[in-house]
Order: sequence, then structure tokens, then C-alpha cells
Amino acid sequence: MENKVTSGENEIIGEFKKFTGDYAISKRAKGALYVSADANPEL
Repeated sequence: MENKVTSGENEIIGEFKKFTGDYAISKRAKGALYVSADANPEL
């Protein structure tokens, strides 16, 4: 769980779940997706 996410110069405060890139394709996944924990309790 992350408490702060930065996108460019914008800093977003809240609880976020972090998902990383697709390890099925490459073991060196680079991408990350942050999802709001409050808006997505089922995750």
C-alpha cells in the first residue's frame, strides 16, 4: 500500500494499491499502476 503517488509535478495523497508490469512477458517489468484503495475495495 502506498500513501502518496507522484505523477509528473502532481502529488496525490491517499491510499493506493500498486500493481507492477506484466511478469508473464518479461521478468524486468517497468510499468506501475496505482489504484485508489477507497474507490476499489474489491481489489
